[in-house]
Amino acid sequence: MTTEASNAEYQDRIRELEVELETLRAEFSENTIIQSMNDMKDRYNHLVATTVGLPNYNKIKGELEEIKRKIIGVGVLVDHVINILKSIETETYMTNVKNKIYKIELELLILKEILEGE
Repeated sequence: MTTEASNAEYQDRIRELEVELETLRAEFSENTIIQSMNDMKDRYNHLVATTVGLPNYNKIKGELEEIKRKIIGVGVLVDHVINILKSIETETYMTNVKNKIYKIELELLILKEILEGE
């Protein structure tokens, strides 16, 4: 009878351990889900804190493109002014020099307008 009693005790203990195992599995599963949700929340908060909305991005992108166009335009006009200045050195007639100075003045006004954003 002692073996039957000890077997019954072992069987009871096994059932208790199986119930405890299922309880632990459920708790572990819940904790895993909660941790996963917390991780997703942290990633979402990080994204919200470090990203720019599409309208703001498009606005900044447009402004950058405008600045690039201005830089290219300014560079071309400066090169043209330099070429006119170089050609003045070879001029012998004062009227041609005055015309070239007038062209330089106009191009400098254009540069000023470009840089002021008009």
